[in-house]
Amino acid sequence: MEIGHINTAKLTRHSLAVKILKVESPNLIWIHIRNGEETFQELRAEMQWKMARQAKYLICYPDDILVDEAVAIREANHWHRGQILQIRDWKAYIALKDWGRSVWRPFNECYRLLDRFRELEWQTVPCDLARIKPTQDTNTWPRSTRQITKAIAEKKVERIQIKKAIKDTAAYVDLAIDNSPRNGDYDLGHILTQLGHTQEIPKAGIDLSPGITGELYS
Repeated sequence: MEIGHINTAKLTRHSLAVKILKVESPNLIWIHIRNGEETFQELRAEMQWKMARQAKYLICYPDDILVDEAVAIREANHWHRGQILQIRDWKAYIALKDWGRSVWRPFNECYRLLDRFRELEWQTVPCDLARIKPTQDTNTWPRSTRQITKAIAEKKVERIQIKKAIKDTAAYVDLAIDNSPRNGDYDLGHILTQLGHTQEIPKAGIDLSPGITGELYS
């Protein structure tokens, strides 16, 4: 059973509460949607309970390790779902698509993922801030811009408004940062422009690295 993605084309275009998991650049921000959090936590709890009892029977054989196959791995005593991206020297490079990051694991630390844990879609949605680009002509985001975007937004609970879906699995968004009850929200793209890191453009987005179109769909 293949694990699906949250269909961004079907998500509301009104304000949506999210938690920002990881910021790689203004073009690649990984989020969790808050209204799906309870279902995800229930799946995680069931997975911890079941894998603690059955993991020894679910270790992958070498023939089970295939690119694009979904597997379970353990990290810091927690079990996670993942998808194999690469195989090299008896190790698998696995995207933890519920968390927006990837890890290497030897074959003997990869476990078969039960069908029950394939029913829920991957829970991260990669987002790209709409209508901004760097102030200089470049194919990559400057390190300083990546750092300030990460410092402002990562690990925050904020709100997005989807402007356009990207291949139904990602989205161009406006992202509102809570600037305290007294001062209200501010738009992340706008604040990056005010700080001199970006400039506004009329179209939805551009193809820079690291970014959604360059990193995920190349």
